[in-house]
Amino acid sequence: MGISLIEIKNCKSLLNIKIDINSLTCLIGENGTGKSNILKALKYFFDNITSHNFNANLHDINNPFSLFMEISIYFDFSNLLTIADNQFF
Repeated sequence: MGISLIEIKNCKSLLNIKIDINSLTCLIGENGTGKSNILKALKYFFDNITSHNFNANLHDINNPFSLFMEISIYFDFSNLLTIADNQFF
């Protein structure tokens, strides 16, 4: 159980990325490739998941046509019952 896929659109330098967490161990890349922006987007998502105040400066400020930001996180609950059965019975 956990995050299986992350999609981020128009968040700082991240125009449209998909990250398959099932095959990911760590984020590696050159300086300026967006590693920190991925973490900032995740922090923003989880900090505001129950909030109605979605003001943030995470959209691409260098692109005047970018008026929105989209963060989608997909969870895999396929083995949730197995984990629950093993821990509670």
